[in-house]
Amino acid sequence: MLFKPHHVLLIENRIKTQTRRVWKRRCVRVGGVYPVKLRLFGPGSEPHGWIRVLAIREELLLNISDEDAVAEGGYTRERFLESFADVDRGRHWPYTGLRVTVVTFEYVGRERPA
Repeated sequence: MLFKPHHVLLIENRIKTQTRRVWKRRCVRVGGVYPVKLRLFGPGSEPHGWIRVLAIREELLLNISDEDAVAEGGYTRERFLESFADVDRGRHWPYTGLRVTVVTFEYVGRERPA
C-alpha cells in the first residue's frame, strides 16, 4: 500500500493503524499482508515494512470519529480532514457524501512474515 513519507515512521511506531482510501473496488483483503511503500515503481518503491489488514469497512469521510482520527496517525478530527484534503488535492471536494474504505491494520515488521 502506498503511504506518504511522514506516515512511515508513524506506522513503524504503531501510531498509525488506519488508512482511508477512495477506492472503486477493494484493493486489499482482511488477513492479507501488504508492503508499506512510497511509490509503486522506481526509486522509493522498495518496502519500508509490512502491514497485516485486520478489518475493512466503508463509511462517509465526514463521519470519522475523534478516536479514528488518532488511529490515522495521531490527528485530531479537524487536522485529519485538512490532511486528507491536502493529499486529495480537491479531486473529491466537497466531501459531503464521499464514501471511503477504512482499512485497519497492524505493523508486522521490516521483513515480510512467512
